[in-house]
Amino acid sequence: MALLTEVRLRSRKTQADHEVANAKKNKKNKRRRLNGSTTNGGEAEDACADMYKAAQDQLEQEMRAAGMEGSLPLSFGGARSHASKKRKRSLDTTIVDKVRVVYDSDGEVTERVVEKVEVVTEDVVKFYVQRHVLFEKFEDGIQLDHESWYSVTPQVIAEHIAKRLACDIVVDPFAGCGGNVIQLAMTCKQVIAIDIDPEKIRMAKHNAAIYGVANKIEFIIGNSIDILPRLKADAVFLSPPWGGVKYSRKSFSLEDMLVKGVSGQDLFAMAHKVSKNIAYYLPRGTPSEDLEALTPGEPVECEKIFLNKQLKVVTAYYGDLVATEKTVEETSSPTEGTVNT
Repeated sequence: MALLTEVRLRSRKTQADHEVANAKKNKKNKRRRLNGSTTNGGEAEDACADMYKAAQDQLEQEMRAAGMEGSLPLSFGGARSHASKKRKRSLDTTIVDKVRVVYDSDGEVTERVVEKVEVVTEDVVKFYVQRHVLFEKFEDGIQLDHESWYSVTPQVIAEHIAKRLACDIVVDPFAGCGGNVIQLAMTCKQVIAIDIDPEKIRMAKHNAAIYGVANKIEFIIGNSIDILPRLKADAVFLSPPWGGVKYSRKSFSLEDMLVKGVSGQDLFAMAHKVSKNIAYYLPRGTPSEDLEALTPGEPVECEKIFLNKQLKVVTAYYGDLVATEKTVEETSSPTEGTVNT
């Protein structure tokens, strides 16, 4: 039987957030002053409506006197906002260079393949406005590629998971640009960060240096499917690719999730040989029955993680990471709360 728990987190306001909020407030106040609506916005709007009506009436009278009644549209201004609401918004795309680097067995570059790829820029806009939620030190020079904008773990969530995985050696087979490995380095003595993309590893090193933990992380460029069988650790943080920004949010199958031809179940089995203590970070639509079936007869904790009142992900804990009621109480803090269900 799986232990079902919830944790509710809140993102913290950074200095950059306060500066953005103040800028918006100042801009809004300036606009009100220009419109003469600082003291009473409702009266200003009524005054504008009256002026508009008077101008319409005057134009209609002048056109009637000139014998041009009905020959020209009388409406002007104001219609733009209504039209924009009805107009279907088109997606903005851009052409970027996608570089694929091929290495030989000695780690030397043998080939660089540059492909022109059309990407939808709109799909990362909602993540960009939350950049300080993803990395609180974003303004210090954090680097992310296109994929990482929608795959990186928000910092507060990464902190929560890192606290639960505190140990000597932890492995992250899909390190990406470092969102999780940075926080794991805060609670663990050593982090082994693996990613097949050399550019992501470069960015992860850069980002880890900003947080001052690069010296605690061993970065490995390579296929985690090939590397995992050679490793032993105290815990594994397993967060494989979900399938991009348009993955199914309603239902998610471990069987259908393939990483280099390896299913979600087989990937877990590989990680289980590295350590029995696994945190499996998955979409919120993942059935708890599927997670329980990974270790028949053994305890598993399925934790729903909420951020700012929205359910974001499900993390399944195995081995010694499974919480007891006492552990849940001790890990609660003013910015988070956990509930057994």
